[in-house]
Amino acid sequence: MALFSLSDDIGKGLGPPLVGILIINFGRRMAFSIAACMWFFSGLLLLALSRTIVADEQDVALQVCVCCSVHCSVHCSVCC
Repeated sequence: MALFSLSDDIGKGLGPPLVGILIINFGRRMAFSIAACMWFFSGLLLLALSRTIVADEQDVALQVCVCCSVHCSVHCSVCC
């Protein structure tokens, strides 16, 4: 979720100036067409990220379990 939020914020910040530069160089219609095509690349990035979610969750659960066993005398629900 953090990467999505980061890329969303970057898009909101850099999107308008980038489209402005594209309008100057290519004209309004082409600039917005290029900008719309960027959604395709964003979708591919999110699709690629979706393939790592389960493994990432398992890695975090393992790290929490190790941290609990080292620092706490109480077992957490993830470890048991």
